[in-house]
This record gives sequence, C-alpha cells and structure tokens, in this order.
Amino acid sequence: MAEPITILRRALLVGLAAPAVARAQPAVPSSAPPASVSSAPPAATPLLRLGTGPRGSGAERYGAALCEALQGAAVRLAPRHTLGSVENLYLLESGQVQFAIAGLELALAAFNGSGGFAPRRLRRLRVLGPVYGLPVLLHARPGPTSWRGLNRKRLGCGPAGGAAEGVARALAEALGIAPEVMVDSPDVVGEAFRAGRLDAVLLAGGQDAAGFGPLDAPLLPLAEDEASAVVAALPGLAPARLPGDIPGLAAWTLLLAQAGLTAAWAEPVAALALAWPPALRAALPPAVLAGAGPQANPALPWHPGAFPAWAAAGMPLPQAAP
Repeated sequence: MAEPITILRRALLVGLAAPAVARAQPAVPSSAPPASVSSAPPAATPLLRLGTGPRGSGAERYGAALCEALQGAAVRLAPRHTLGSVENLYLLESGQVQFAIAGLELALAAFNGSGGFAPRRLRRLRVLGPVYGLPVLLHARPGPTSWRGLNRKRLGCGPAGGAAEGVARALAEALGIAPEVMVDSPDVVGEAFRAGRLDAVLLAGGQDAAGFGPLDAPLLPLAEDEASAVVAALPGLAPARLPGDIPGLAAWTLLLAQAGLTAAWAEPVAALALAWPPALRAALPPAVLAGAGPQANPALPWHPGAFPAWAAAGMPLPQAAP
C-alpha cells in the first residue's frame, strides 16, 4: 500500500486545496528588492501579489475573492495564477509574490526542508491564518465514545486509494488500534452502515455524505491525546471544530506572507481572511470549514501582521509577537 501521507496529500489536495506539483523547480529569484521590512505604516497603497492556484481551483477562486474584497484597504492585492502550493511556496521564498495560499502539510515540509523540498529549507514563510479546512468526519453508532473506541470495530471508508482510506489506516497505527477496515465505493459503504454491518464510517478530503446516502449517526469526538497522536502521524491535519462543535481534525490550507513584509501591509489581509465575509465564503463549497483558531497552524512561525489581526478578532495568538 502507498504511504498514508502520500495518499492523503494526493486526495486531500485535489480540487479545493491548492494542488501540489510533483517535481516543481524553485522559482527564479526576482531581481527586485523585497517589499519593505519597516513596521511603520506605508506612505502609499502598494500593489502586492498573491500566489493562488490553477484556474478553477478552490485556491484560485478564494484568492480572486480575497483580492477583490480588499478594495479600499491599506493594501492592494493582485492574484497570480500558479500550479499550486509548491510553486507558491518557492515564489514566496524568492519574493516574487508577497502572499501565498498553500496546504499545511506542504508548508511544513518546505519550512523544515523535508520531503520533496529537501535539502532546501524555505525559511521566509510566515502564517497569517487558515484559509479553509477540509474536515475528517467519523460517524459512529452508539457505543464508542472516542476514536480509540473503534478498536476491533468495523470501520467503513471509500473509495479505494482515497483520502479516507489513508486516514483510516494511519489513525489506526497512530492510536494503536486494530479496526476491521472495509474499503469500497461510497454507495456500498453507506448501505453496509445502514444495514448494521459497520460500526462507523469515515469521510475525508472534503467528501460529504451525498455518495454514501444518509448517515443518521452522530460524529465521534476526538480526544485531545488522540489528536496529538494522529497529527504527529499525519502532519497535513490539525485540530478543528466540526459541525455541532465536535472536536475533530481537518486538512487546513493556509494564507502565508513573506517574512520581512511590513506588518502594516500584512495586517489588513489577515484581518479580512479571519473575518470570512460572504464574498470569501461564496467562493468555496459549503462543506469546507472556516473560523479556525490558532491551532490550525501547529508549528509554523506567525507573521508580525497576524498578531494585531488575531487580537482584534478576539483570538490572541498564544505566542509572543516578534
């Protein structure tokens, strides 16, 4: 079987999240000087660039909406269509864009110099906030009270080779449990669950229950220690509040800014993303999660412009501002 993290990346990043580029080459560094590193308010409204994604992707739609919604703000933002997260991260590092949209897993790998980014480490990446999350939904019949309660239970997911299968097998290993995993098409899995032949069904990668039919069972909450174990095994996931305020996980896409970009230019972009106005919400399907807290960024450094934006939104960042 393919490595779970590879399955998760391939399936979660298709469609909504900014797609990865298998062997993207580093962008050619710009000869222009980087944007101002001063913390003083800019004298004029600058035009900066946002790396988005391929035309028609969720990142492209969100990025266009974000740029348009910034009209009248202290900064002007123009989208740059790209191949996706990997190209965006190299462009941000080189200064050819000042903002970028990228998946959490790929941003972590780029910053740490792991995976396809090795041995290079992209150290100029700074987080403004989460853009949207693709939830992991675990519906279960009465009995289990946490994800570890699925030990030796019958767990359904599908389709074969999809994100849900990768998550199911990785979480079983991370939690030290041995569920009986059934992998089949969504309609077969849904029917098996309704017929009582399965104890739980796992959806991931932005799936909704449409192909599975009605799943009249509550979401199984994820305990804090379980979340730590699964996130360590699948760094593309981070804690999330699922529908009904149930603690769970999601694959997060982040909005990043270049280190050294003046905070006065980054703050209005972060504030708008955190506000999640209707124009941004309408750019994406209703199944995606918004309104995440700081836990959606478990390890990357925050941009100085993020601190006042998060404080104004009533969610001060736990780290000290640089």
